[in-house]
Amino acid sequence: RGTILSRIRAHNQIETEKKWRSFLNDETKEYIIKKFNFDCKIKLYKDNLLSKGIYNNSFEIHELKYLKSTLRKGDVFFDIGANIGLFTIIAASKIGKKGKVYSFEPTAQTFSQLVNNITFNNSKNTMPLNFAVSDKNESLYINLNDDNNSALNSVTRTPNRGSTEMINSIS
Repeated sequence: RGTILSRIRAHNQIETEKKWRSFLNDETKEYIIKKFNFDCKIKLYKDNLLSKGIYNNSFEIHELKYLKSTLRKGDVFFDIGANIGLFTIIAASKIGKKGKVYSFEPTAQTFSQLVNNITFNNSKNTMPLNFAVSDKNESLYINLNDDNNSALNSVTRTPNRGSTEMINSIS
């Protein structure tokens, strides 16, 4: 029995990888949609390396299980560094209409993708905020990772070589 389940999982992983590669090679598609079992979905973008891990269910598995088992209807959830909104949309779905999600994402392009995913899910209980969260209110620079991995962007007080964006932080 365990061998059959292992083979099914391996087959599913191979099929998922084939679909992902097909998506990457299709120049007409900007994003691919990943549906979850509990009434939410996310647009995954080619220019975001986190997307592949989300698509093949290998991104922050334990954190997602914890989130799903902990959140209750009516809760308040803060997603700091929300990126494209994986935790945001799952939290919004779990906490329902009486709950509230505050999603913070400082960079312009990733914030746009976050807002797009919130809108795509019709998450009326979610407030996207285009800020970093810090110990004080100030303007900072964020060095954008050049390898399409927005999770590796880093905040600094002075601009670096390469792609840099001015952002605002709130406390």
